Amino acid sequence: MDEITIAATATIIVALIGLFGNWYLINDNRKRELSIKQLEIEKQESNLILESLKEFWEYQNKVYQDVLRVASILTFNKEIDSEEFQKAYIRLWELKYGELPTCDSEEIELALEVFSDLAYEKKRLKVEDIKSIKEYEKLMKPCLKDISKSIRNSSILLDYTKIMRLRIKENMNGQKELKRN
Repeated sequence: MDEITIAATATIIVALIGLFGNWYLINDNRKRELSIKQLEIEKQESNLILESLKEFWEYQNKVYQDVLRVASILTFNKEIDSEEFQKAYIRLWELKYGELPTCDSEEIELALEVFSDLAYEKKRLKVEDIKSIKEYEKLMKPCLKDISKSIRNSSILLDYTKIMRLRIKENMNGQKELKRN
């Protein structure tokens, strides 16, 4: 082979290497752009889901707070003939059969079942029977704790928050990986 043929072949090889190198870089950049767009789309979807569920979460949170407030009053109030205790007792049943069925879980239902039975029995005690009232407080405390735990386990907002935290971590790790490459 003469020098011209070698030079021409080398030029063609260098051109092909450059061409394939550029093609690889273009594809790599496209992949990065698509990954970034995918992350943006997922973020927008998450925001839409959050917005659409916001009212329900606010309602659920309000009901759950009310359940805990009422259950606390019924547990710790020793004056079972007081207006506060009586209102809390009525509110317990309103919540149990009116509002909770729209947003509760089986776990909350079970925890409230035991608690409401105890609240019913406590309400039927005589005001002078301080010893029994204190005994019911002891019996109701673990139930109150169970209600609180079941609410924490049943909260859609808390579940979604955990999922979103995991997604954010994954997205951040993915973005770090993209930047490294």
